Amino acid sequence: MNSSSRKIEVGQNVKLLVMCLLWSIVLVGTLCLLFEPRWEGNDDVGMSMVAQGFGIAAYPSAYIVFSNILWGYFVHIFPTINGVLGYSLATLMVLVLVGTTIQLFLIQIGVRKDFAFLLVLVIIARPTVFPQFTINAGLLTVSAVIGWNVYHRQLNVGSLILSCIMAFLGFLIRSQEFLFVLLVALPYIPWHRIKDDRRFQLALTILVGLIAAAKAIDYFAYSTVEWDRFRSLNLIRAAYTDFGAVAQLQKRTDILQRFGYSENDLTLIGNFFFADPSIANPEKLQGMLSSLDTLPFLTVNSNLAIDVLSSLVDKELLPLTFLAMALNILLPSKKNLYVWGIFIALLVFQGVLGRPSAIRVYIPVVSFIILLSVLSSKFSSAKGIIVLLLSFSSIFMNIKELQDESRNTKQLTGMAQSIVKQLPFDNSYVNWGAAFPFEYAYPVLDGDVELRKVKLYSLGVFTLAPFSIAYKEEDNGEGFIKRFRSTDGIKIILKPNYLPLLKIYCKEHFGSKLNILYSEINGFYKLVTVTCRN
Repeated sequence: MNSSSRKIEVGQNVKLLVMCLLWSIVLVGTLCLLFEPRWEGNDDVGMSMVAQGFGIAAYPSAYIVFSNILWGYFVHIFPTINGVLGYSLATLMVLVLVGTTIQLFLIQIGVRKDFAFLLVLVIIARPTVFPQFTINAGLLTVSAVIGWNVYHRQLNVGSLILSCIMAFLGFLIRSQEFLFVLLVALPYIPWHRIKDDRRFQLALTILVGLIAAAKAIDYFAYSTVEWDRFRSLNLIRAAYTDFGAVAQLQKRTDILQRFGYSENDLTLIGNFFFADPSIANPEKLQGMLSSLDTLPFLTVNSNLAIDVLSSLVDKELLPLTFLAMALNILLPSKKNLYVWGIFIALLVFQGVLGRPSAIRVYIPVVSFIILLSVLSSKFSSAKGIIVLLLSFSSIFMNIKELQDESRNTKQLTGMAQSIVKQLPFDNSYVNWGAAFPFEYAYPVLDGDVELRKVKLYSLGVFTLAPFSIAYKEEDNGEGFIKRFRSTDGIKIILKPNYLPLLKIYCKEHFGSKLNILYSEINGFYKLVTVTCRN
């Protein structure tokens, strides 16, 4: 190819990239205008609080825990615009980037522009209205795999570079999801091209090097002394809060007695009660877990594997699952069957390990399978019409579900924000687990700074994190147990069914009676002031 032809090709690619970028901005912007974006769960709100320094965080920090420290620094320094926090804007920016690159790669590989836009609408509608960092990481990785296939077919260096950037961002935002998507995508990794193409080898070597460097930087960032307690507990914590160890150990009273735990202590740990070091003891928790028989544990969890598989037809995922299955039937592909097989095997394995279903983990994979059906098949005009009809059906199902959920979101957001504004800002409230309505009180695009004045002692994953108000108050000698045992008591936001756990905890650990000084129930949580004294 001569220099003139190369310039024309580069110009066309730049023009196409700009067009895809504009389409994605319009799409994400329109979805944000039509619906009120709400976080899919409370994890993103917590990380936003850490990055910008409010709520559960005593000061702004890049140590957002669930994402790599490099991404933490990015969202930490990302500017707040018109009151909308940098974490929110960075999240939406990622979705624009995903929409842009997927459109670009689809068109480069021969998909019609209008159909490429339609598929992007199918894929990013829900993640825009209900954003979540795991979904974003997965979609970035999906885009990378598609881009590698574009390079494999067309040897387009720009696609190769862009794909590796997307893969690196996916790793930074959520490494576990990055690896999950890569495992499912193994049949579509262009292995032969990697074997024979030095440019591909160089690009992947650089990518692996950057990932290794980012991992090392993250490791050393959390290796300081102040992170010791958090790190040691977090290594074992997930087994109790996420993987069903509590249910298995409650059947083994002999193990509990050996390590000095009651059933109530175990239930507290399973519900993120990490304020008491005598219960949140990493060595004892690890010892109890090691005492479990592995085979019976996995056998009992086999029923959970069925529940995980059934989540593929949950209402949040059904529009995507419907389209993926319909396209696989209409446009059969052996490679796609391999992808389905790996995906289902991983879901079963997850259930056997005791991990409940997580729709956010599956959305990128099902989206990937939809794209594969288009990439791996050549279909006639008649089948093309059917594909379009199926896509429109999926969009209709998706929009209807989003409308139903968003209708409730608007009402609940108003209620939650009204309740939060009534809370005094003079001292912190203990927020136990997911009791506080994070996702409703702090919508994605909300700019109300008054809501950010409430201080929360987080009784959960971030309890022992150095940036947390919990850590600061414990360090100042005004922590949970002292206030719990004080005359004035401690204010706790909790789920109503947590209160009996506190009563037993008070009796078992302090030989005292739980006194309720104040109690209020609203539509989201129970606010109590309690003291554990005789």
